[in-house]
Amino acid sequence: MSDLTDRQLTVLRLTADGHTNLEIGEALFVSRRVVTNDLEQVRKFLGARTTIHAVAQAYRTGVLAGADVEQVRMLQLAADMGYRIALVPLEGA
Repeated sequence: MSDLTDRQLTVLRLTADGHTNLEIGEALFVSRRVVTNDLEQVRKFLGARTTIHAVAQAYRTGVLAGADVEQVRMLQLAADMGYRIALVPLEGA
């Protein structure tokens, strides 16, 4: 796999914004399973163990832009410690 598809990038962005797989599927008119498969491909592409690790890697590598260094550091720390946390956008961010 050389690049992520447009849908995989969209799924990754929506995940980073705190949306659930079900919400993403409804927004994109695909099943939750398709979203889960897209996230699995994203994780493989980025060499990530978990979705939160994939989001951190995406920001770190520039696949996703817009996060500051502290946000990326905290995401990576949480992923490295094995935390499974919900990514919830902060109001006004």
